[in-house]
Amino acid sequence: MLKGRREGTGCWTWNGSIDAPTLRPSVLTTAPPGGREGGFQCHTWITDGQAQYLDDCSHALRGQTVPLNPLEDAPCES
Repeated sequence: MLKGRREGTGCWTWNGSIDAPTLRPSVLTTAPPGGREGGFQCHTWITDGQAQYLDDCSHALRGQTVPLNPLEDAPCES
């Protein structure tokens, strides 16, 4: 299984687990791109299969930690 650590490089790291993944750095999604003002923002840490939604999120999960859905439950597009 692929995994990697690249401390000090600014690159993504993944612990190699599809059952309880940890990703670094945090995941930040904005729409429209560029920020939260008048738009959508989701900012999370993914640690040991849990998504920690940070306080700068603009949605109802802000401040909560929830388990990720199992991979086999994830919707796929063909």
